[in-house]
Parts: sequence; structure tokens; C-alpha cells
Amino acid sequence: LGKVLLLLADLVIGFAAFSLTIRQLTHASMLIALPPEPATKAQVVGLFRQAALYQMTGMNCYYYAMPLLAWLFGPIFLILSSLGLITVLYHLHRSPAVGA
Repeated sequence: LGKVLLLLADLVIGFAAFSLTIRQLTHASMLIALPPEPATKAQVVGLFRQAALYQMTGMNCYYYAMPLLAWLFGPIFLILSSLGLITVLYHLHRSPAVGA
């Protein structure tokens, strides 16, 4: 039961983060589009940065759900999927070489 609750909590946090991403982007688009008092550049950039953080959090929660799901089938699957996830995230988060 604890494993399932941990997986459920992970997915709920990911869903909430994606919902907050949509909220922040919608708010930023309204600030850009609606005149009487135009938003400052700093306000819009701040909203986009916050949205990007929520997006990253949501994606990481989904990534972390894979080992948690594998854990339901045993600790060996947890270890293997964790190593696989580390490998994939390592390649995803590396910056490409300049000029590549």
C-alpha cells in the first residue's frame, strides 16, 4: 500500500505542477495581450520562469514515476529502472557541444 501511495503522490504532484504551468502561461499571455497598463518585461519574464520551473517539476515527477512503478514488481526492477532513468536523464540534461 505504501508503494502505491508514493506513486500516487508523485503523479498528483506532477499533475499539479502541469496545471500551475498552464495557469502561469495563461496569466503571462493576458499580461502581454491586454492593454490599459502594459506589463513590464520583468513581470512577464518572471511568469515564464515560474512556468518553466513548474514544467520541469512536472516532467521530473513523471520521470520518477517509472522507477516507482517498477518497484511494485520488486526491488531488482527498482534498481534497474533507476539506473536506466539516471542514464536517460544524464543524456537529456547534457548541453550539446557548441556548433553541433
